Amino acid sequence: MFTQQWAPTFCKTQRKKYEIPHTVPNDTWTIHGLWPSHTSGIGPQFCDRNLPFDEGQIKSIRSELKKYWPNLLPEGETEFWKHEWEKHGTCGMDVEAVNTQEKYFRIGLVLYRNLNIYQTLARHGIVPSSSRPYQYNDIVNAFMDTLILTLNL
Repeated sequence: MFTQQWAPTFCKTQRKKYEIPHTVPNDTWTIHGLWPSHTSGIGPQFCDRNLPFDEGQIKSIRSELKKYWPNLLPEGETEFWKHEWEKHGTCGMDVEAVNTQEKYFRIGLVLYRNLNIYQTLARHGIVPSSSRPYQYNDIVNAFMDTLILTLNL
């Protein structure tokens, strides 16, 4: 399961209010995580505690991670990546495409570049707003239209 988040809302909904990091663009979603899951949608967690996070393994993609998979909480730049790797990444070790830290985070970046939530919603007139609510069905239909278009190409 690939998840994204809208940084302004995330920062506003925390118990303590946080500022959006300056490295995060204001007009985009950010990656929250890549969670290997069972077909039921409920995934395993913390699958191998003997595979601790090693920031040296993601050095080549660190600048991209800071921009597109940022830690939105002020607990240290790599803490969120550490959490995501140890809780979710270690559960994909039997999948060649994500069986190292670099591959796990890199595939998240690839998915992010190919699944642009902001553009998909904006094409359907759904843009960030603090005063305009959107209907659930309108959001679902925006994604369904995009998926159908992609499948028909």
